[in-house]
Parts: sequence; structure tokens; C-alpha cells
Amino acid sequence: NVLFLPGFQYDILSAGRLIDSGVRLCLSPGTSSLFVDGAELELACHGDSTFYLVATAANHSPRAKCMAVHTLHTWHRRLGHRSATAVRKALAAQRIDYVTGADNDCDHDHESHDDISCSDCLAFKASRKPVSKSAQRSAASAGDVLHLDVIGPFPPSIHGSKYAMVWLDEKTRFMECVFIKTKNDVCEALRRFIATTAVPANRGALVQTDSDPVFTAHRFVATCKELGLRVRYSPPHVHQHNGLVERSIRTLKESAASMLHTSALPLDGKDAFWSAALDHAAWVYNLMPHTSIGTSPYHALFNKAPPIDQVRVFGCKAFIYDHVRTDRSATFPRRALDGHYIGYDARSNSHRVFVTSTQRVRSSINVDFVEEPSPAGQGGAFPASPIIGGKEQRAQQEEEQQQQRRLKGHSAAQLQPTAMWLTPTTSLAPSTADSMEQQRDGSDMASDSMQQGDQSTADSMQQLQQQEQQQVAPVAMAQGDPGTADSMQQPQPAQQEAPDSMEQGDPLTDPMWQHSIASSTAEAHGDGDTIINSTNSVHTDLDETDASTSSDCSDNSTGYDTDILCLRTTLLKDAMVQSSQRKQPPVPTTWRKAMASPDKAKWQDAFVAEWQNMIRHDVFDIVEQRTVPLGLNAIPSKLVFAVKHNVDGSTVHKVRFVCCGNRQGEDTFDDVFSPTTRFEALRTFLAVTTHRRMLLCQFDVSAAFLHADIDLDNVFVRPPEAANLPPGSLLKLRKSLYGLRQAPKLWYASVWKTIGASGFERLRSDACVFVNHDRTIMVCVHVDDFLIAATTQDLMDQAEQMLAANYRLKNLGMPKKYLSIAIAYDIQQGTMTLAQGDYVDTVLKQQGLEDCKPKATPLPAKVKLVPGAQAEVDVREYQSIIGSLLYLAVSTRPDISYATSVLSRFVQQPSKQHMQAARHVVKYLKGTRDLAIRYAASERLELLGFTDASHMSDPHTSKGHGGHVFTVAGGPVTWLSKRLPLVTTSSAETEYVAAARASQAAVYLRQVLQELGFDVGTTPLKMDSQSAICIATNPVAKAGSKHIRLRYHLLRELIADHVVSVTYEPGNTLLADMMTKPLGRAALVQCREQVLHAR
Repeated sequence: NVLFLPGFQYDILSAGRLIDSGVRLCLSPGTSSLFVDGAELELACHGDSTFYLVATAANHSPRAKCMAVHTLHTWHRRLGHRSATAVRKALAAQRIDYVTGADNDCDHDHESHDDISCSDCLAFKASRKPVSKSAQRSAASAGDVLHLDVIGPFPPSIHGSKYAMVWLDEKTRFMECVFIKTKNDVCEALRRFIATTAVPANRGALVQTDSDPVFTAHRFVATCKELGLRVRYSPPHVHQHNGLVERSIRTLKESAASMLHTSALPLDGKDAFWSAALDHAAWVYNLMPHTSIGTSPYHALFNKAPPIDQVRVFGCKAFIYDHVRTDRSATFPRRALDGHYIGYDARSNSHRVFVTSTQRVRSSINVDFVEEPSPAGQGGAFPASPIIGGKEQRAQQEEEQQQQRRLKGHSAAQLQPTAMWLTPTTSLAPSTADSMEQQRDGSDMASDSMQQGDQSTADSMQQLQQQEQQQVAPVAMAQGDPGTADSMQQPQPAQQEAPDSMEQGDPLTDPMWQHSIASSTAEAHGDGDTIINSTNSVHTDLDETDASTSSDCSDNSTGYDTDILCLRTTLLKDAMVQSSQRKQPPVPTTWRKAMASPDKAKWQDAFVAEWQNMIRHDVFDIVEQRTVPLGLNAIPSKLVFAVKHNVDGSTVHKVRFVCCGNRQGEDTFDDVFSPTTRFEALRTFLAVTTHRRMLLCQFDVSAAFLHADIDLDNVFVRPPEAANLPPGSLLKLRKSLYGLRQAPKLWYASVWKTIGASGFERLRSDACVFVNHDRTIMVCVHVDDFLIAATTQDLMDQAEQMLAANYRLKNLGMPKKYLSIAIAYDIQQGTMTLAQGDYVDTVLKQQGLEDCKPKATPLPAKVKLVPGAQAEVDVREYQSIIGSLLYLAVSTRPDISYATSVLSRFVQQPSKQHMQAARHVVKYLKGTRDLAIRYAASERLELLGFTDASHMSDPHTSKGHGGHVFTVAGGPVTWLSKRLPLVTTSSAETEYVAAARASQAAVYLRQVLQELGFDVGTTPLKMDSQSAICIATNPVAKAGSKHIRLRYHLLRELIADHVVSVTYEPGNTLLADMMTKPLGRAALVQCREQVLHAR
């Protein structure tokens, strides 16, 4: 409020303005004063109305007076949005005045505020707010508040788990771990924990967890609500609010990692015991005093002293009493099995021991421990921890270990027979060379006496040893491996030969031989313990047995040493075939792993071919990232590696460059729907081809998705690491790319554009079947696989040229296999068969039932399957079996449709009965793998329908089950076996509802055939219920049928329009009878032979 006049030497003050601002002014002819904040300033009078302020002279330049009018907020913006404190210091140092008056977002009270409320810079100065280190705990008793978190993923444990759910009681600090295979299992693990935990988690308990999506999902919240638990989340990305369990997890992981990698467990399989280490660490955590509660969690929960005397060193050597007498030796059998202690079993108050020889976990109280530190467990050179180390570090460590094992397994000294029987503790002086030679001779004599009955095995082993020595010796010498090159050049003393030979040459220490030994031992010692399905090698107890007996037996003894020699020779005979076949390297998952694999050159060539294919199709433009519009995010990409095995035994390495569509933004795609061929349309297409005796040819489009133009101009993809593009480069897509969400839709649009431009029509009943105007050419498309049927070769060539002009087409000739369906087409005889014998073999192999005894029927005749209360078997395994059976049922096997329809109802909670029934169906396929659908040409194409139903066949819902089958050209083209959607009051109503559903399928098939150029007339629909036929043909509302829903009376309208006609056929010969109930062998064969024939 100061007027500044540059040409005026004084400042003019308004008396009225001063009074308005709260200044007291006293003007008089004699003495005048100005009172500001209690201070009096004299005013000198000049004339009658002009007064001068007598003030201390200040060296204020006009520039300084000009600057004084600006606010602190203006200076804050001038000085780069620095803090208010820094701005004030800078202005004070230069003696520049400022005001704190009103301005945009200005701070009016600078004495009470340390910063300026500037909305312009808040968005760029935002930071995490401090979180209080202390929290108010609200748990009044044990079980009131439970803290939960999930850690992982880890490598698969001995039981297949990859995650651990950690529970911590707030009041007692009692900790428990529940192990799960996937995060989808948290709900089931929650129920299991509440049912079995020692913490009194009653209804109303509070579960504190973070904002992980698995906990915020509706399924988890619903499960907590069902169990009466309240859920409280920490703010997103603020793990400190869940700090109690986070800090406990850190202690738990550090303890588990230390115990695991200083244990005496086998090094190769040590990572698989991470779950046991975590479980044991949690048990020890509960026994140790906690500073916040002043006692141990165990004492706080159970009010008794913790059993610390029961704790043993994790992973130490342990000997468990063998109650099943595994050792069948006639003289002095072993009464205990050696293994490793892996924790305390609180369920049975016993010790859990991993038995080395059987690779199983046993619980017992009859255990003796050897807790001395092992030399192998000391020092600091440990592998990466599966609990603390990252995934990349663990993967790199696994690759290094595999490479080291391959180098050791390929050393020239590995298969030397003189070193095969020495133990690590054997020490021979150089002067005892003669005795060593005698020992070798004795071993050879013993070996010869054992090999009299199997001389061919010994010859094969000797040839194998010579081949390995000839092939591996140059490699070992090039690597500079001590004990290989030196041993080949000059003889070594015996005392040096013994340990080197055992370290490098003993076949029992090689992972491939150990796996064979472990498998043989596990089969020999089968009992009721838990089987550990792990591919990690575990050392056997043979070396320890030799070491313990070598000091007691003399060199000339032939008792126990001969038994060990016999055992090793037997094991070597079993493992010889495996060692002679080199194990293929695993398929890499990243480019770095591919460059570290033995097939590095092949993967490089495969990527070069893929990249050149991209350039050939003009898929993308390489642009700089700075040219991308703001707000657009590039889609991540990856390389997919695959090894294709040809029939002749050769392999082809392939690399596919794809983008990660799961991370694609919504602004980069619109519609993603793309149609595919229905099996009903495909079978009808093949039946019509057979009926007309048309030529049939299969075509495949290479890199199909790369031919379709992109629909948007703002799709950018990050290049792969293998491309070696400059930093900051991106790929702007011009064509579709594998992995894009809209890629299938764009490809179909390209196909329809190409085919439609040539005069073809698209069927209204199936958008993937195309025909020309006179129906002489038919095209069936399933993604990038084409089936073309033509009446003449010229028309076939014309259709091929149409596709070849736009795509890179491969002519596969007469189709042999299409969608895993084997097709055998004889155009001269006018027959075609569809079978899936190879797919059946694959299912049998997956379930380990290749050598099973076949079953005569898919399900036993009187079986009743009801839902279980909870899952009793592995849910994923059951779902895998049902998925494979469903594909067979909808493709070529209508005889198992009823079985798969019933079994698929229990995929959420399968029981043991359901698993046995599913395996029963697989065993039935073993004996019927060669059954096939057969189509045959005839004078007239006829569409026949069969329908049947069983009343109240489901004991759980009291609903019936209906089914139907329609045949064209003598073979089935569509079928269905499904539970009815409503409860019916009579068998006649059940049959009528099933027939109405079958009539809908008849309408669809008639439309397909009409669009393919056929006039099928009225379609007969055969059924075995006279009452249902009366309801369908007599439109009268009687007492027994007046309640039937109107939508099922569609059958009456179709009969009146002569679309379908219902006729009677006895139930014992009705084809659809096998679609509604489990039949006996004779009845099943009678129905099955009408649609399925042996090849």
C-alpha cells in the first residue's frame, strides 16, 4: 500500500490509510506523533497540512524499495520453488524486504509456517510421510488380532509348495507357517489354519494384512466372512503398517537361511528343504523369549515352559529306527535308517527325519542324532539362499551347479574300474601298491564271479567306459582339470588316486547315477510314508556304509564288502542305459539363459531367422522413445523358446518374439473377439466332403499374425535384448504381433478380407466356413490352419493361389492330423475316419497308466457320484484329467460324454471316489484307443437325430440327465450329454424337455447343411418315450403337462412346421441311451457300434 514515484524524493503517506491499518496518529500545530505497535515516531510540521516523518536514515535505494512490494510467494517462484526457509535466508542476506500479503496460495503467517503452500510444486515435491515406529496394540487376549502375510515364490519344496503363509498372534507373538503351492490356495489354507491352529481364533477375530490383491480379492473376503473373521488392510504400498509380521518374517527368513545352508543336507537337493527350514525356524521362534512380552510366545499361549530340550540342530545326521525292517539281509541287518533331521512334528510330538535311502519323510520318537558340525557345512562359500536370494541369483546359481556337475560327470577318471570301489576315507601309502593291486585283483575276481550270469552287461559297461574316456578326455584336458590330464600323462601315487577317483570318478556321486539309485531304492523300500516327488539328487547311504565298515574289515575279508559290491553292480546295471544317453539341456526361458546354454549357436540362429521374418513382413518401425507421445506406455516383450522334435529324431530350435499382452494398456486395443470353428461345423464340413467325394487339402500359414495390419497407430513395443538396438529404441507396430490382445481379431479380419474379395460367402451358422457361389469350393479356417475341399483339381489350385497371393502358404497335402484329430480319407471308397489314438496315448502317459488293465465301460453301471465336503485329492491334477477327457468327448468320443459330464461337476472339490472314477475312464480309453468316427458317401445325405433322458439321475439335485446324437453321412456330427436345467415331475416331462433341447441342435445342423447346398427335408428325431411323443404331437394342456415351461414347446412348433418329426424306437437299441446313464458292457457296445468303428 505504498505509492512509488521514481522522480519524487519522498514517500507520500495517506493519513486515512494509516488510521485504517491500525496506526494511531496525533496531529497538532505544536507536536505531532505517529504511534506504531507502541512506538512513538515524531512528525515535523511544514506549513499547515504537511508533516514529515523524522526517521533514522537508511540506505534504501529505489531498487530496494521497488523489490519490497513483492510477496514471499513471488520470491519462492523466482528462486526455483525452494523452501520458505531457504528463500527467507537468501532475502535476509541481501537485505531485501518482502511482504506476506495475499497472493495465489501464499502463506499469510510466515512466523508460524516453515513452508509455502504452493500448489505448483507440491506435485513434484511429494514424498512418503513418516510412519510412527510405535503402534497401539489392541489385542486384549490371544487370538483377538492375527497378522498375516505371504512370502515367496521359492523353488518347489519337497512337497511342491512355493509360498508360505505366515501367521502371527499379536498378543502372544506366536507364529505359524502354512505352505501353499499357489496364491490361489490361500482360502483353503485359511480354513485349514483356523481349524488346526493352537491359537484360539474365535469368531470376530481381526486379521491384519497388507493390500496384496490375493487378500483384497472377493474370494478371500468371502472366506473370512464365512469363518467370522474381520479383515483390516494396511494402506497400499505402506508395508510399515503391517510391520509386526514383516519384522518377524525377516527374523524367520534369516534364521531359516542360516540353518539351511549350514546344515548337512545334500547340497544338490538342499533348496527343496526351504519349507522345512521355515517351519523349524518358526517353531524355534516360539520357544525363544520375546522382548515385547517378556517371555516366550509358547509360554504366553500355553502357560507352560517351552520344550527347548526337544530342539535339535536342523539338518544334522539322524538315525531313525526302522520299524518296517527295510534291510532284508540275512546276517546282521541294519535296524536304523540314516537321514537328516528336518524339524519337530507338533502333530504327533515326534521328530521329522528325511530318510536318505528312501527319499521320504518319517516321523518318529525313536531317533538318534549326531549334532557335530559337518566340514561341508562350514565356511562362507554357500550357494544362493532360496529364502533370501533373488530369483535371478538362484537361477544363475542353479546353472553354475549344473555346469559343474556336467564337467565332473564327463571327467576321464569317472568310469575307471580301479577307483570305483574306493571310499573317501580310504588312504593308501605309496609303498602299499602291491596290496592295492591285490585288492583290485580281488575286486575283479568278485566282479567276474558275479558277472557269469550276465556277461553281456559287463561287456556293455566296458564299452561304455572306453567310449566315455575317448570322448571326454580331450575336453577335460582342455579345461585343465587336475586328475584327468595329469593322470593320463603320468601314473599317480595311490594315496592321491583314492580321493580324486571318488570325487571325480565314482558314478554314485554323479547326479544321473544318484537319481537311478534313489529310484531303485525307493521302489525296493516302499511303505506308507509320504513320497517326495523331487528331481533333485540326494546322496545314498552307501558311501557312509563303506566308510564305517572299512576300518573293521580287513583287505582279505569278503563278507560285507562283497555285499556292497553286489549292490553297486546291480545299481550300475540299472543305471547304465540312462548314463549312455546324454540328457538334453533344458529349454531356456530368457535370452541370457539361452546364451549360457550349450546350444547357444542354435538359439542365435533361431533368433536371427525370427528377426529376419519380422523385417520381411514389415512388422514394425524402429523409433526413438522421445518421439512417443506423452501418456503412451510401450508394451513389454519377451522371447519364447521351443525345441521341436522331428520324426527322424532331429531337433529344430525355434524362437518366437512376442509382446506381453497381459500388460497392454486399454488405449492400445478396442475389440478382441475372434471366432473359431465349432466342432459341429468342422465334422459337418468333413461329412459333406466325404459325401460329395471332394478333394481335400490342408494348408498352413507361416507366421500368420504377422500378415494382419494393426488397427491403431499408437502401439509401441519394447525390443528384445537380443536385437542389440541403441538405448531408448522402441518398435512402432505396423502389423499385428503375437501376444497382442487384438491379434486374433486382426488375423481373422485379414482372412475374411482375402477370401471375401474372391467371391466367397461366409456361413451365417459358422463364421469360419466359407463357400463359393456354386458350392464347388469349401474352406474351413481354424486360426492359421486351412482345410479346402474342391470338386476338381483346378478349383483346388485356384483356391490355393488365392491364399498364396496374400500369405506365405505351406501345402501339407491330404490332411493327416488336424486339431489333434487323425484324419484318414479314402476318396475312391468314399470313406473318412476321425480318431485320436495318439492323444489317448498322451493322456495315458501323463497319468502313468500306459500298462494298466483296460476297463470295459467308462463308468461302472451302478455308480453314484455325489459332491464331497472338501477336496480330498490334488485339485489341479483332477482338473487336468477332466480337461483332457473333455477334449476327447467333444472331438471324437461321444461314448465318454456322459462320464465326463458327470465328473466335471466336481472339479472344485474332488474326492477320492471322483479321482478313481476319472482314472476309470482313462483305463477305458486304454482298451478303446482305436475307435473312430466313420463317414461314408451315399446316394442321399440324411440327417438323423436320437434323443433320450433319465429321470432324477442326479441324487444331489433330483434333476434328470438328457442327451442327443445327430448323424450325417453315417457318422455323428454333434452330440450332447448334459444335466437338465430344471427338476421335472415325471419321466415323460424329462424326455420331452430333452427332446426340445435336441430339436434346437437339429435347427442348427439344418441351417449348416442348407448353406452348404443341401435340402435335407424333415429331420426324424427318434426317442423311446411314447408319453413324450404324445405331448409333442398333441398341443393340449393336460394335468400332467400344463406346467411345462413355454420355451420347451418349441418342439411342437417345429413338428407343426415339418422341420422335425418324432418317432419311437425301443430303448435297448436307441443310440442316445449311452448319453444319459452308465451302461453295462453289452448295452454300451450295442449303442457304441452305431457311431464308432475300429480302424
